Amino acid sequence: MKRRNFLQSCAAIMTTKSLRGDDRLFTPASRPVPGIIDVGSMKQTFLDDFLLFEASKIRPVMTQPETYSKNPVLVADRPWERKQGVRLSGQAVLYDEQENLFKMWYATAADSDGRFPWCYAISRDGYNWEKPELGIHEFGGNKRNNIVTVWNDPSYSSVMKDPNDPDPLRRYKAMGEYDGPRANHTGGAVVAFSPDGLHWTEHPGNPVIQHGRNLGDGPTLMGWDPNIQKYLLWPRPGHGLAPEIYGMGDHRHIRSHAYSTSDDFIHWTPARLMLTPDENERFDHQFLTLTGSLDGPFYIGLNGVLETLNQSVSIYLMSSRDGFNWTWVDRKVPFLSRTEIGVYDNGRMPHSVPQAPIFHDSKVWVYYTALNRAHNRTPQGLDPESMTIALSTLPQNRWAGLVAGPYRGTLVTHPLHFNGGKLLVDLESATTHQAPRIPPRFDECDVRLAIEDRSGKPLAGYTIDRCQPLLTSGIHEVSWSGTDLQMLSGKPVRIRIEMRNAALYSLQFV
Repeated sequence: MKRRNFLQSCAAIMTTKSLRGDDRLFTPASRPVPGIIDVGSMKQTFLDDFLLFEASKIRPVMTQPETYSKNPVLVADRPWERKQGVRLSGQAVLYDEQENLFKMWYATAADSDGRFPWCYAISRDGYNWEKPELGIHEFGGNKRNNIVTVWNDPSYSSVMKDPNDPDPLRRYKAMGEYDGPRANHTGGAVVAFSPDGLHWTEHPGNPVIQHGRNLGDGPTLMGWDPNIQKYLLWPRPGHGLAPEIYGMGDHRHIRSHAYSTSDDFIHWTPARLMLTPDENERFDHQFLTLTGSLDGPFYIGLNGVLETLNQSVSIYLMSSRDGFNWTWVDRKVPFLSRTEIGVYDNGRMPHSVPQAPIFHDSKVWVYYTALNRAHNRTPQGLDPESMTIALSTLPQNRWAGLVAGPYRGTLVTHPLHFNGGKLLVDLESATTHQAPRIPPRFDECDVRLAIEDRSGKPLAGYTIDRCQPLLTSGIHEVSWSGTDLQMLSGKPVRIRIEMRNAALYSLQFV
């Protein structure tokens, strides 16, 4: 009886204590780092601290994308688009390398019965978009339009092109959602297939994931994951898996992200809870959508975070090495955020999913639905019809830089194996008023590298003082006079970097 009373008392304490910040009762273990990391010849960007053994006087700085000066790139200028504007409802922009063509599937709302035309656009350069006359669906008495199909329930949103499927009728795959008569209680995720991305056939066994624990709403597709040889989905989980809200209301769980995979795009594994707002978030934060792409060793995630207080959504940059465990690149500064009142992208709604990063022409392309009103659809004096599609870009492999100032910053890696005979580094130097010189001025760039053995012992010929200093922006080959880096290939070494007034974006052995 005494033990029972003690346990009951503990349960009462734990249910009333707020476990946030320093109140946490237990500290989760960190993820281990292998004794020797094999980097091969893959470019290593700095989106987590996996490679780093120690760092001094250096801080990561996220690169903010450049908003295209002529945004928006797609607007509602057709009769079937003008009721609510144009929007991306899921992850539905891709670059087709076989056809050298950007492709976009976007949604509108114009039919008198409330159905949504699903439309198609193409672009050769990513900036200027065409709306081809497809001749598929009739609107206004003719088929001279870019409408692929018209839907209401179910609705299709995310699209992928799958070159690995041996069935040409399943070359394109789409995922969407069937709300059903009671949203989040019936219906669920639906899939469809197409040989050309224009003529679609719904899977007769839809929904492939029923609403409930595994799916609350808003399934977000990443697509084919070559690392696990499966299709990867980041659904928003439902009751029983997502955190339950303590209080009154009809929406009883906090929006979060889960993880599910499939071998055939039809049968999906039970969702695993992956990412939820924690004690480091603002108390009104919820996670709406997560879209992502593979970039070298990293999964790049764009996390749409809803601020419940002002009903706005900002996009935060995240990274992962397995698609499940995530790192915030910058938890305080959004990667994409709304602008001032009255501008085309002042607010973002949940269906304004930022598209997964597209890598083309040495740039990262991110398309998104731009909206100048709040998430809760209250106009607040703004034009409720103003919904467009916009673009931001940044240089490829420059998601974040490790920045040092006038004081010498130092980095040392864990032991690693590499393949190759050259070491390349991508730098951005501090802006100078005159030509760089040796030694540099106190506010000019100076970057030097050394190679050590696995225990940190300097290797003869590869010391800091023998390194040719790097003084300017760009991709540089590191050189030590009289050495042959190929002799160290496959052997465990550490890299030491000493830098001033520079940002280091990546390193690569080739």
